[in-house]
Amino acid sequence: MATTPCLQHDSCDGTDAFDRIRSYYKDAAALGENIASGYESPLETVNKLLLDGGAADFTTPLVSGSHVLEGGKITFLASFNAHSAGAPREAALELGGGTIDLKLAFGSPANGTYRVTVPAGDACRGSRFRFRDAAGRTWWHPEGGTLYTTGEGGCEREYQPSGARTP
Repeated sequence: MATTPCLQHDSCDGTDAFDRIRSYYKDAAALGENIASGYESPLETVNKLLLDGGAADFTTPLVSGSHVLEGGKITFLASFNAHSAGAPREAALELGGGTIDLKLAFGSPANGTYRVTVPAGDACRGSRFRFRDAAGRTWWHPEGGTLYTTGEGGCEREYQPSGARTP
């Protein structure tokens, strides 16, 4: 979409959006796509989608998480929406065996997008977002399994469910 005049879910050649998505995510249990235009960079687009992505419709306050590779750096973003329950006690990213604090980037502490930017590595790294809400409950994204730093150092992995064997 970035290089064509076609801003729509179905591909410009008429391919159904879900057929296109399934060609990349063959084992996905659920599929979805968000599209946006008019932003200065991929990072700005993701930030906007995470912040305004309909968080009120989710049952968990940790509603989404993602990463963006840009200019030799990787930015991780997670959206937290505790409604009126208050700011999280903890906002963290578990990355490659370590833990990094996330900082509020947009919105308010109880309803905002948290982020951290680190140098890009040269291999796949597993990641999970971990938030502890005002009541002390821990929330994870993903709830089960591991996200991977797709695109980093040639990494092609995206997600591994809990209990799945690592190849």
